Amino acid sequence: MHFEISDFNKLIESEKLNTEPKSREKSIIDELSVLYMEAYRGMEEYGEPSLSHAKKYIKWLMRHSDFFKVLISENRFIGFIACSSDWFWNGRVGEIHEICIDPDFRKRGLGKFLVNLAIDFFSQKNLKRAGLWVGEKNEVAIKFYKSLGFEFSGDKFPNWLRMEKEI
Repeated sequence: MHFEISDFNKLIESEKLNTEPKSREKSIIDELSVLYMEAYRGMEEYGEPSLSHAKKYIKWLMRHSDFFKVLISENRFIGFIACSSDWFWNGRVGEIHEICIDPDFRKRGLGKFLVNLAIDFFSQKNLKRAGLWVGEKNEVAIKFYKSLGFEFSGDKFPNWLRMEKEI
């Protein structure tokens, strides 16, 4: 499988899309929102309730993430990760806000690839921990994060569990 990785902001600046930057940004947000909704199919209790909410969430991620990478295959968005290196949870931590992989492209190592890119980014920022929140019934995601060395921290919100990893 061939794919390319792009920084979110570089996508908006890209001349390939043949549209004005504002229109390009809207188009990218629309496409990422659809990908987000697809990625949460079957686990809707942890995702946004509608496409319009997903668009607002993607815009929030744009504002609060200094690491936002998008995977592209054959001119189609197939995954993304959004993270912050300036987050605080019991001290400074590299926070993985969101990771989504198109269901048609799962089980190919793309999620692991994106998380490892984020961990490398956090290391470059001299962070010692990476963290995230995972849905308490999302067994697939919990198993995935455990396979990457994340452990439960003991912190909880209703329906959510905190996982962290020393880096």
